[in-house]
Formats: sequence, structure tokens, C-alpha cells
Amino acid sequence: MAVLAVTAGNEASLRTQTAACAAGDVLAIPGGVYNMTAQWTVSKGIFIQYDSTVGGNSGGVRVNALSGQHGINIDNSAASISRLNLSRIKFTSGGGTSNGINFVAPGGSSFALSHFRAESCDCVNFSNGVFVDNSGSGTGGSAGLGTQFVFYDLDVSGSTSRGIVLKNLSVCEIENCEVNSSGLNGIWANACGNLGIRKSASEGNNTTNDTSEEGASQVLVKLSHGFAIDNLDIESLPTNAAAAKVGVCVSRCFGGSITALAVTQTGTTFYANSKGVYLFGGTRGMSKIDVITKQITTPIAKDVQSVLPPPEAMFTFQVSPYSEAFAGLQTSG
Repeated sequence: MAVLAVTAGNEASLRTQTAACAAGDVLAIPGGVYNMTAQWTVSKGIFIQYDSTVGGNSGGVRVNALSGQHGINIDNSAASISRLNLSRIKFTSGGGTSNGINFVAPGGSSFALSHFRAESCDCVNFSNGVFVDNSGSGTGGSAGLGTQFVFYDLDVSGSTSRGIVLKNLSVCEIENCEVNSSGLNGIWANACGNLGIRKSASEGNNTTNDTSEEGASQVLVKLSHGFAIDNLDIESLPTNAAAAKVGVCVSRCFGGSITALAVTQTGTTFYANSKGVYLFGGTRGMSKIDVITKQITTPIAKDVQSVLPPPEAMFTFQVSPYSEAFAGLQTSG
């Protein structure tokens, strides 16, 4: 394993050294601003990280993408990529249609991205902050299912479409992440197995006031199985009367659990047609739903095709403005 150093603030050096890395190498990036003049692309499983020992810039690494280009593009034309790690990088959009962290598997091949980790990264003002699609659906065909993904301590904001988009992944964890101010869903996970969303927040998404309770919920889990949502905080659903107001939508799924979910709104007025959890499209096999809500009309809802967990596996608690001020102090008896 070699360590390849980037010249501080030099975007050409960043791209050149990335291309020069062999699988397993470390790309050490000094703190500074990197104003890209071309697409930054990675095609191997390497460790890309902020090097705080060089340059004296404690502000970290900021990559300013060109208009219409991704913050970083994971190449889908080479062999399958395994063990790619990104750490402590802030990606900022230059406008246009683009994603902060981007990977789309090619159709009709067995190419897959696996053992991928993004940690302590920011994605600001892209179309989608994170977009990882292992399905190969863009060109028709089916790529290999990617496995072992970790998204830890990400801050995704201002996405014009969705914050985090994951498709066709297996064994995937979103933890300690915050997604806010996306045009549609904060988190959108489709066809994922063994998905975990933990200790995270989704706030103020659906800024476009879209009316689809599935397509514009704060968090959507769709066509997935064996998922777990735990300790998730959802706040600031849209106030527009027509906009969808759903905390977590579980669509066409089999097998999953939701625990320690909080879906809250400010003020003293219940939001019409708002839902904490919505089971949709024939979802069944949920083992547990545990949700605390504030100013939400229906804590747990479902359509006619879906099946709720048994009553003993559901817990809801609606916090009123008064009781919220004294939460933890009240006792019974």
C-alpha cells in the first residue's frame, strides 16, 4: 500500500494522483479548496482522505464541482470496484444536473460496487447528494448486487431532487447522517436488502411541495426486505396544504422494523393528512412500529393492501405542546 500525496489546492494534481493510485493505495489530500476544471473520477478501490498534516489548512477539503458535473464520479467502465473509502470531503455543486457522490452500474453486465464507505462528507446543492445505483437499470439489464455499504456522518443539504438515493444494495448502513432541504425525499432506498437507517435525521425535505405520499415522503423504503429504522428524527414536514406530509413511507416491502422514530412539527396545530409511518402497496411482515409524534394527524397509517404488525408490536405516543415541556417529569399514580 502506497500513500500518494496531492498538491494542496491543485485540482489537476488531485485528478492525476487519483488516476495514479493502485487498488489499496491511500490518496492524501491536504486541506484547501479544489475548484475543478474537469470531472473527478475514481476507478479503483482506494482510500481517499483529508490529510491534516499538510498545508496548515484546518478547514478540511472542499471540492467545488463544475456545472453539470458530479462531486466525485465512481467509474463504471472498469472492472468491479471493491473497498473504496471517502473521508472528510465537502462536495459543492456548481449547478446543473449532477450528484455529489455518484455511481451508476452499467446495464447488461456483472459490474458492481461493493465494500464502499463514505464518512464525514458533505454534499451541498446537487441534484442528489448521494446517488448509488447498482441495478444497471439506466441502460436496461441487470448488474451484480452490490454489498457492504456504509454511509456515516454525512451532511446532505439543498438537493434539488433527493438527498440520499440507494438502489439494489445489500447490507447497507446509514448512520449519524443528516439530510435536509431536499426537493423530494430526504432518503430514498429501493430494492435494498438488510438496510439499516440509524441515529440520523431527515428534516425539511419535500421543498417542492410534491403531493405524492410515496415519492415525497421524508424517508422512503421501497421493494426492500429485512430493513431496520432505529432512532430516526424527522422534523419540519411541508406546510403547504396540498404537499405530502409523511415521515416514513414503507412501500411494497416484506419484513422490517421501525423503532424510536420521532416525527414532529412545530406549532400547536395538527397538520391535515399528515402521517408518521405509512405502509403502502401491500407492505407486510413488519415486526414492530414504534413512533412518537407531535402535531401529526395519524401516527401509523396503511393502504388497503398492506398489513400492520400485531397491536402488541405497535407503540405510538402523541406529544402535546404542554406535555412536551414536562416530558420526563410526569409520573403516573
